[in-house]
Amino acid sequence: PAGSPKRPTPSSGFGSPSPKKRRGRSPEGPQNPWDCPYCGLLLQQPRTLSCGHSVCTGCLEVLMEADHPSRDRACPVCMQRLTASDADRKVCVQLQELITGAFGDEARLVEAYYRGGDAPAPAPKGGLALHHCVAAAALLAHSDVAGALRCLALAQQADCTLHQSYLLESKAHLCGHCSPAAVQALVVGHICARPVPAMEGPHGFTAGLSRLFADPDTTRLQLEACLAVFAKEFSTAPRGDPDTIYLPTARPPSQAPDLDLQACLPRLECSICMNILCDPISLGCGHTFCRPCLRRTLDHDKHCPFCRCRLPYGYISSDQKTNAVLQSLVETYFADELRERQEQLRQEEQTENFDEFPIFVCMVAVPGVSCPLHIFEPRYRLMIRRAWESTKRFGMCAPTADGGYADLGCILEISAIEMLPDGRMHVACTGTQRFHVLEKKKKDGYNVGKIELYDDDPVAEERLDADGSTGALITAVKRRMSDISARVMDMATTESVLGPQPEDDALRSFWYARLICLERQSFLVKMMTLQTKRERYQLLAATIGVELDD
Repeated sequence: PAGSPKRPTPSSGFGSPSPKKRRGRSPEGPQNPWDCPYCGLLLQQPRTLSCGHSVCTGCLEVLMEADHPSRDRACPVCMQRLTASDADRKVCVQLQELITGAFGDEARLVEAYYRGGDAPAPAPKGGLALHHCVAAAALLAHSDVAGALRCLALAQQADCTLHQSYLLESKAHLCGHCSPAAVQALVVGHICARPVPAMEGPHGFTAGLSRLFADPDTTRLQLEACLAVFAKEFSTAPRGDPDTIYLPTARPPSQAPDLDLQACLPRLECSICMNILCDPISLGCGHTFCRPCLRRTLDHDKHCPFCRCRLPYGYISSDQKTNAVLQSLVETYFADELRERQEQLRQEEQTENFDEFPIFVCMVAVPGVSCPLHIFEPRYRLMIRRAWESTKRFGMCAPTADGGYADLGCILEISAIEMLPDGRMHVACTGTQRFHVLEKKKKDGYNVGKIELYDDDPVAEERLDADGSTGALITAVKRRMSDISARVMDMATTESVLGPQPEDDALRSFWYARLICLERQSFLVKMMTLQTKRERYQLLAATIGVELDD
């Protein structure tokens, strides 16, 4: 509306700090989670960006319309570049409900300030300054400069750090043709909104202010006089950043209200599991769910579980950032409930991992060796995506002649996934541990099993190495393998195929076996069954012709 100030933009005043220097409403102390990190006011119609941070709808519009996209079109907290998908995101429903319920009239005051209209009456103590700003904006719309200045004086008396009051004051002075006072109010407003680096202190403003206020009635002497007055309002916070100048009246962020926790709890619950939000993920439609719940839901459907809005192609919940505000509120006010929920999820995951471990029937994989895969069958694409979004692990077993699969396999850990447009996947993974299948099952078309780890036997290892000869055996095999690999292929090519040689001698035995027996699956199976590294190196020595001294 006419007379209602716009949110400050980095280009609207000279001396605005770089984005990395921006902070919230107050330069001292931590950012209040209820406040917008860009304008410093209570979040109004908050939108959660893809990076997990939330800003007001109006602030997001300002950020997306910045004149210098390479510098300004970024999240004001983490500086992640904003994209078109960020601009299309809807208001975060649960966060907006929390703010409205917790702050009540103040939330409506903020909305009135930016949308115009009458302020709610009576104004709450915390929103008194905004109440006067709304009145001043209405008076300015009717060209009542004197009345607007009186209201703004009351606003600054109620809250001396509310930058919007100074920006309105600057506009009022311009309407009254008082340029020096307008300049001073403008700069004070920007200092309240965002601290100014000391290198861009009062004496650095002159040239920029001359460009901003190219008023023929404003002389250089007037500007310098204005800056001389304004300089008295600066001080360097003794316990703050020594490179930043603050107003001496700046105060810490306002404390959060006394919340009715029982009333807030339903707004911090996941609508899928009906428990406290754990690692909350906000979708583009504005609805928020626990990450584990969303992951399970997306196994079967690519729509928002609440509003049925279709999610972007290739959406994987593990790639999405946590809603920072909701996570902070849950950790602050419901820490006990959150710990209980996390423990419950951990137990569920552990039980599921051991009782229904996903198994890909393909070939013999061994620990310590890379195993790149091309996944195209729908059932295995589902299996890999579930593994990627949870533990990033699955098992691989070799097929058997009877159509089943071997009881001994290797756990593969996924390091990266490339999603192709037609749904196929390129999966980079590496063998980590051996396992034994105790019980074989099916789940959604792919194999799962109850497993137990199949590790080396330290007692047997100690018994076989009673004479201390295992070290010499390993050294001899290493020397022989270096000669073989040099003749077959150079080491760089070898490691690009199998991955780097493991530092651990036990894992290196499998790496050697994979190098010399790429096609001999039976040899690899035999290596997998041996539970001491001495036995494996003895088998390698016999295979590659290493002569050992008695």
